[in-house]
Amino acid sequence: MEELVIAELDRTMAEFNGDPSRVYLTGFSMGATGAYRIAYRWPTRFAAVVAIAGRVDTSDVQTYSDRDTQADRAANPFVAAADPFVALAQRIRLVPIRIFHGDADETVPVAQSRRLLPALKAVNSDVRYQQYKGATHVGAAEKAYADHELIAWLLSQHR
Repeated sequence: MEELVIAELDRTMAEFNGDPSRVYLTGFSMGATGAYRIAYRWPTRFAAVVAIAGRVDTSDVQTYSDRDTQADRAANPFVAAADPFVALAQRIRLVPIRIFHGDADETVPVAQSRRLLPALKAVNSDVRYQQYKGATHVGAAEKAYADHELIAWLLSQHR
């Protein structure tokens, strides 16, 4: 799927004459999980990343089949690392990133974002984390995407 996303991005950039220095990667939930994986594989492609309620480590997800888990590990080596949070952070450290999560998230444990933050800080990443008190899974996305400061910050980023 990640290759398909990049192929579609390439086609869209060519067709609409997009500015390659201002390509932003954002996602919510499964989309944020995908954003982490895409940023890992193409870390120099994006001017910034915004991830809302995403997973880094999927080893505890019981709804994933063994086949899905194996495919994730094969395509994204950081997932199989001893510490996937550190492995991801080392690879994406040069991409400015904003992470959002609700502390009442019933779908993706907030611990996923809480563990990624110190790993990114340890490699001097330009990272900011916003945890929304009382926000559910969907509530975090509603709050983050309604934040005018986030949009202004995002549009100010370029490679």
